[in-house]
Amino acid sequence: MMKRLLLAAFLAVCCTAGALATVTVANTAVKSGTGTSLILTVPTPASGNELIALVRAGATPTPPAGWTQLVQAFGAGVSTVYYCPQSTCSGTSYTFGFGSSVSGIACYVELHGQAASPFELQTARNNGTSSTSVSTPTIHPNYLGEFTLSFMTASSGPTSFTDTGGYTAGVSDIVSGQACVMNYLSSAPASTFDSGTWGTSAAGQSGIIGIIPLGATRRCAAAIFLLGVSC
Repeated sequence: MMKRLLLAAFLAVCCTAGALATVTVANTAVKSGTGTSLILTVPTPASGNELIALVRAGATPTPPAGWTQLVQAFGAGVSTVYYCPQSTCSGTSYTFGFGSSVSGIACYVELHGQAASPFELQTARNNGTSSTSVSTPTIHPNYLGEFTLSFMTASSGPTSFTDTGGYTAGVSDIVSGQACVMNYLSSAPASTFDSGTWGTSAAGQSGIIGIIPLGATRRCAAAIFLLGVSC
């Protein structure tokens, strides 16, 4: 009995979110084209927010100053996710350069409510042969209320995209045989992935990123194991 009372107390302390912020999508933008660079124009970012850009192209981009690569996958083109905090990137125009003229497409989100060091988990993969079905790898968020951002890209002529993984539409663009999609869950469970279908068969990459909310606490794995409950 005492053991269970102590574990219950531990569970209450460990699994209470406290003053937990909710990560939200503040702004979005898209850009596509063919050339030696891709110029992404975005709304003026708000103080403290995080800027995230997904770039799919025929070559690895050289990002603008201040932008850091978060995750990348190769296959039918190259899909790369970059980030920059508003304290470093407060402008509205960002140029991603290429070594030669290639086709490219970019999707952008500006996030609000994230922790100071927000990126906990990130993974991406090439999806191999052309198919109408696409899914991201699975991640296991370690924080209560963790925001997860999924992305999917294609370069072989998709006509549309439908999410089938229960994620909320964030931003997408499908033009000239290229596609980029970013969706999200505001508060992910302990295991999550996203999935969807293209309107026509397409080849590309996909990935998923875990983003910690401001004030988030870690999931209490010990209490879950000993008490057999979920936080």
